[in-house]
Amino acid sequence: MVKRNELIPDLKDSLISIYTSKENIVIVEFISSSTSPDRKNFTLPVYTIFEIKEGLISKGFSYYDHF
Repeated sequence: MVKRNELIPDLKDSLISIYTSKENIVIVEFISSSTSPDRKNFTLPVYTIFEIKEGLISKGFSYYDHF
């Protein structure tokens, strides 16, 4: 199995914002940027939604545009 950092070793995530919704939902907005294996630069906007229960992440979902 290939690990993410082996396939795209220079991947960087830049935090844009953190939003809260209700008492137990946190939304994190960030942009991933790197060079793809074919040596093209790319940026990928990502939103990750976390559900928090008893102070811990109980669920997490990530959404991004496919390219």
